[in-house]
Amino acid sequence: MRSSTATVKLNKEHRDYVAVELYAWTHRHRIGRIPMTVITNDYGDNWENHEQKTNVTGQQGGLVLSPLARQIVVTSGHNVPETEADLTSREILRVLAAARVTCAQGASIRSTRSRSARWSAGRS
Repeated sequence: MRSSTATVKLNKEHRDYVAVELYAWTHRHRIGRIPMTVITNDYGDNWENHEQKTNVTGQQGGLVLSPLARQIVVTSGHNVPETEADLTSREILRVLAAARVTCAQGASIRSTRSRSARWSAGRS
């Protein structure tokens, strides 16, 4: 009974996290040209269940979300922000820089379209 009490304390909302993740995964769709990185742990021969055994290939399904998505595979364990702090920081900064470039390119395209629409409207 003790473990269920501990679970309730950690999961105050009583959410079924597996169901939530499954729903999000099965209903995923492209988000556009948004930079993203999936950092995945490869458990090698140290896997404990099917999800860990197929973790690298399983998480590649997230790469369909954006043509700018990429996967980085580590072998340091599940808690990557702690075990790979430098890598995590570098990737966050890389994604932010790429997002700025993507946004700037989008703004240029929108600005060009806007000028073109104003020019066309002035001619009619």
